[in-house]
Amino acid sequence: MRDPPLAKFGLTTGTCAAAASKAATLLLQGTRVERVVVPTPIGLRVEVPVNGLSVLPSCSAAASVRKFSGDNPDTLDGRLIVAVARPDGSGGVRVRGGRGRGHSHFPCPSRATG
Repeated sequence: MRDPPLAKFGLTTGTCAAAASKAATLLLQGTRVERVVVPTPIGLRVEVPVNGLSVLPSCSAAASVRKFSGDNPDTLDGRLIVAVARPDGSGGVRVRGGRGRGHSHFPCPSRATG
């Protein structure tokens, strides 16, 4: 009897957004990273690869992370999750949701039921 294959655990959209936000904030502070570690709600710390980094006009920085759903199919699988960091003058960090949050801008495949 063969052992069942191991499940491929993916990254939630929130974990990808947190990783992109962290990478963008680090870039804003002058540190370029290839990976970041972010905590999950259950206490695990996950190392997430950063797909891209960009310094933008007006002292802003952007970072992207590619969503990986693992064995749990997700309409965002393979999509880039992008975050932009910009200084707000306070010296601290403030997180804000932007346009497109929670919206799909591509056709979603229909799911079979039954």
